[in-house]
Amino acid sequence: MASASFSPIAGRLALTRRKISTIIEDLIENTRGRERLEVNDMVNCVGKRSLGPLLLLPGLLMVTPVIAGIPGLPTTMAMIVLLVASQFLMGESEISLPKRLAHKSIDREKALPKLQKLVGWAEKAEVIFRPRLNFLEGKMSQRLAGLASILVAVLTPPLEFVPLLAMVPGFIILLYGIGITTRDGLVMLMGHTILVGSLGYGIYYLLAA
Repeated sequence: MASASFSPIAGRLALTRRKISTIIEDLIENTRGRERLEVNDMVNCVGKRSLGPLLLLPGLLMVTPVIAGIPGLPTTMAMIVLLVASQFLMGESEISLPKRLAHKSIDREKALPKLQKLVGWAEKAEVIFRPRLNFLEGKMSQRLAGLASILVAVLTPPLEFVPLLAMVPGFIILLYGIGITTRDGLVMLMGHTILVGSLGYGIYYLLAA
């Protein structure tokens, strides 16, 4: 599947449960001594346990105010989500990203304080997230989350023109990432509910205008 313009990532679209704090800590540790934090680093740090974390990490960055305010970052994260979710739905086993996207980067030192705070938040939140409502985190729900993530990713770029509005799709993507990563069906349900509510409000607003 990889070509000259694509960078194959050493990962598989698996669904293994993993702690959110560990994912962020791995990202920090694996890039120690580096000036820039690349998309490649983010993808490689999740390795074989990819699908949930590859939705979770972009979602986290999209809802973190200082990081989300970096011009172009929400759209870059949305592109990652679009490609990962598409490959998941197509049944691909190896993740590939365009090299130009894989090497997109942000200043690591600027992002580091926020990432460290996210580790603390994640450690506290992990007592809340747990496997439950199995029928809502099964294969059908995950495929629905994949389709919904593609829709949300497509809608993200125009929202970036309004300051921090791209945090809304980022939050939905984050919920799907948490739900799949921790096997928490309740969080998956929250993601579906917020998506439907947001789309309903958007349609109502357009019709009423």
